[in-house]
Amino acid sequence: MKSLYWRLAYRNIASNKRIYFPYIISAIILIATSYIITSLSYNPNILSIKAGEIVASFLYLGIYVIVVFAIIFMFYTNSFMIRSRRKELGLYNVLGLEKRHIVMVMFAEFIFAAFISIASGLFFGIALDKLAFMTFSKMVGDVNTLGFYLSPTVLVKVAFYYFILFFILFLYNAIQVRKNTAITLLRSEMMGEKEPKARVMLSIVGFIFLGLGYTIALVVKNPIEALVNFFLAVIFVIIGTYLLFVVGMTLILKLLKSWKPYYYKTSHFISVSMMQYRMKKNAVGLANICILSTMVLVMISSTSALWFNTQNLFSTMYPYDARVMVSNFADEDYQKADEIVLSLSEKYDIDHYDVYLENMIGGLEAGENNFELTNVMDYSHILHFIDLEGYNSLMDENVTLNDDEIMLFGKTGDIKEMTICNHHFKVVYTDDELIEKLPQSQMVKQGEMQIVVKNAEVMRLLGGEIERTYDFYGGKDAEDLATAINVRFIECLSNQSTIYLTSGSDVRDLILSSNSGLFFLGIFLSFIFLMAMVLIIYYKQIQEGSEDAKRFEIMHRVGLTKQDIAKTIRSQVWILFFSPLIVAIIHMLFAYGIINTLLEVLTLGGSFAYMPTFIASICIFIIFYTLIYLITSKIYYRMVTIK
Repeated sequence: MKSLYWRLAYRNIASNKRIYFPYIISAIILIATSYIITSLSYNPNILSIKAGEIVASFLYLGIYVIVVFAIIFMFYTNSFMIRSRRKELGLYNVLGLEKRHIVMVMFAEFIFAAFISIASGLFFGIALDKLAFMTFSKMVGDVNTLGFYLSPTVLVKVAFYYFILFFILFLYNAIQVRKNTAITLLRSEMMGEKEPKARVMLSIVGFIFLGLGYTIALVVKNPIEALVNFFLAVIFVIIGTYLLFVVGMTLILKLLKSWKPYYYKTSHFISVSMMQYRMKKNAVGLANICILSTMVLVMISSTSALWFNTQNLFSTMYPYDARVMVSNFADEDYQKADEIVLSLSEKYDIDHYDVYLENMIGGLEAGENNFELTNVMDYSHILHFIDLEGYNSLMDENVTLNDDEIMLFGKTGDIKEMTICNHHFKVVYTDDELIEKLPQSQMVKQGEMQIVVKNAEVMRLLGGEIERTYDFYGGKDAEDLATAINVRFIECLSNQSTIYLTSGSDVRDLILSSNSGLFFLGIFLSFIFLMAMVLIIYYKQIQEGSEDAKRFEIMHRVGLTKQDIAKTIRSQVWILFFSPLIVAIIHMLFAYGIINTLLEVLTLGGSFAYMPTFIASICIFIIFYTLIYLITSKIYYRMVTIK
């Protein structure tokens, strides 16, 4: 009897290869990708790459994303498979197999599928792991081609996780068989659907959720607010998308049905009626395709924008070659630091460097032309202070100020005076634009003001941490000079001073590694989501083809011509296939602003061009989506074509 279970299981998989093989192939891809990402995150060689810890943290995040996605995706595809095989399982029951025997056959199928998927997935994962590491090393400019890395811990973890997942799916399928009678299983394909009701209120709620998500995306301009509200907007849009397809599409089809000039045409009449009765079954799949498409577009467009603009980001964010900063210094340290810098710069033959005092505080705006600000950093406004001497040096000017006078940049309006932390100042000069040469927060451009004050004494009245900043230019010589200055500062300045050294080459490597890590992870996750989308579309075409074949055959017998049937098929397939793509592109158009703002946070306000990658990503995705349509629709056409 046991050998019968295995023979039946093998025969079932072979006879249902149109359903089983794509399922197993997708599982193999998921397992291989999971192994590669997990292996890279555990690989000690990753830490030897510049900014390796940051890259490893991105990979750890990718592991959790894949784990959650694998659960959702495997359950979704498994539910389709068990629905497609209900008649077959019911027939086994009628032919004499008890439900426990059917469960044993399904257990044998689970063993076959799990073993093939896990063994093949780990094989391809191990084979491609080295290639993935070398590709990433190339992206970050690291020519180190270290030896082969294989972690038994990663192998066991990935194999155990997916074995448990396959086993849970088997239990779910066994429960479905146990709780349904043979008659229910046999008649599951013949049970027609009732016409779904057009729930106007739920449709309105769906559009409200979409409107809320779109409004957040359009209104939010401050990067800090965008970071907080982005996920809220995503949740609103996801809920709105599901309601739009589950309820809204039914309402739209009913409206088309009531539009007589459109509805009473042969192809429209049949396609609208068939879609209307099937919308309850199709809606969730269409919504999933739409959301997966949007996720792919967001990830690819944003991560590629960061990677392709790495050099621009570096040059705008860190125009200097080296920087030394001293904070919490006493007045005597202030003078001593300047003397050290002057002496060593002459020794290293570097005669150009910028030096200035800066300070940053934040608070709440009050009043229209007067501003009462506290020193509480709530990011509603940023006040970035620079001393007059530093301003004159950076701008090559010779401005003078009194103790109670300031210059203001970056605030619209003709402001004559300001009150900052209970200290009153006269505004002697204003400009609506921030000055690129002056210090900026690099994160908060909306609501930021650059303020020039007379000296360090005035800055101390306003609170915050005053920093003495030295920016050096001159490539490797500038980095050597900054290193020497840092050593002398540590030796000569008092213990209360805090010293920071920043190397331009280190910053460049950090930016390149971080952006490459995000782009690398974005490619992997996008590939997984694309695979899931293709499989959902494939199964959807098979399901609809098997259902529509009988319907079109009946229509042909009662007088519908093959030409009319072909028009109906084209009309129906185009609406169902391309509606998720159209909605996904609409989502992206509304999300452009908030994604662009979020990239400012990731790039600390650096200069980058998001629009080219945004447009390119959408165009490439449309081409890819159309290819999927051409390939999978052939399966549908073959199934429904009248001989």
